[in-house]
Amino acid sequence: YYSYATSIYVSGNDVYVAGNVYNGAHEIAEFWKNGNRVILSDTSRNAYVTSMFVSGTDVYVAGRENNGTHDVAKYWKNGTSVNLSDGSQDASATSIYVFSNDVYVAGIQNNGYSTAQYWKNGNPVTLFNLATNTYTTSIFVK
Repeated sequence: YYSYATSIYVSGNDVYVAGNVYNGAHEIAEFWKNGNRVILSDTSRNAYVTSMFVSGTDVYVAGRENNGTHDVAKYWKNGTSVNLSDGSQDASATSIYVFSNDVYVAGIQNNGYSTAQYWKNGNPVTLFNLATNTYTTSIFVK
């Protein structure tokens, strides 16, 4: 058993830490608010978190969760899962940012090779359409 943090966010006096816990069989996506644990993913399949963002009282955590065949890019808003990819190919969310009530998520979609993209409010935007691997690791909106 082990755990590790992948993202930290401080809002006012609250400290949020996103990360994963290995339960002996699977990686579980979680976050902690001031030390209190919130489990995000189905504990019977692997899931990973990469980034978090807090907007007011809303907590957003980005990552991926395996559907039994492929990794699905997703984010969780206040613990509720929002799929970004359809699960027919591997995909992953790598960074999340909220601006003016719009949710931006950077990520990767596998189309035979890794394609850099982002989603704005769940709608995908491909950054590069090359027959080579491209990646995104962070997103910021101003």
